[in-house]
Amino acid sequence: MDKIKVKTYSPTTSKAKITLTEPCAKVLIKNFGDESIYIGTTQDSTKTNGMIRIPPSTAQFYEPQDLKDGRKQVISELYLQGDAASSNTVEIMEMR
Repeated sequence: MDKIKVKTYSPTTSKAKITLTEPCAKVLIKNFGDESIYIGTTQDSTKTNGMIRIPPSTAQFYEPQDLKDGRKQVISELYLQGDAASSNTVEIMEMR
């Protein structure tokens, strides 16, 4: 049996690039911290344009929309930013 594809991250107020272990079609992002975090899929994403907000003590799935021809998009990297710096409060689980 393989390890569960999950890693813990420490958000900061600066945007940080997260490279997933392999491209996947869905991720589960958990925020165990006391402040909101933001997740985006492009380097130019901002808190107000292109990033999803995950409030404290919540989790959210992210799955990209299918392409117009019906093919699935995959996620190979994410961008993480927090309202405040914290240590090991974000967990990202690679799904599918």
